[in-house]
Amino acid sequence: MHFQENLNEYMFILICYHLVLFGNLIEDFEALTLIGSSLAASCALMLGINLLIIMVVNAGQGRQKCRRSYLVRQQAKEIKRRELAKQEKVAKQ
Repeated sequence: MHFQENLNEYMFILICYHLVLFGNLIEDFEALTLIGSSLAASCALMLGINLLIIMVVNAGQGRQKCRRSYLVRQQAKEIKRRELAKQEKVAKQ
């Protein structure tokens, strides 16, 4: 998770830089338009990367949870099978 935290910090610094540029440091309207487009792209990039990281982490956790439940069900089936085998063995004697 350190990667995600560091990336967020860098992106927030970049967004702050854009906002400082909007504070009447640049008077050219075309430059302000390009800075605004760059700000929108930076925000979209940050959201996209964060969503991707969250999806990958949640998919991994979901996969582990499904695997764990599958193994528990298999273990329960095996225990039941062994108990039935013991009961049949006792019944034969």
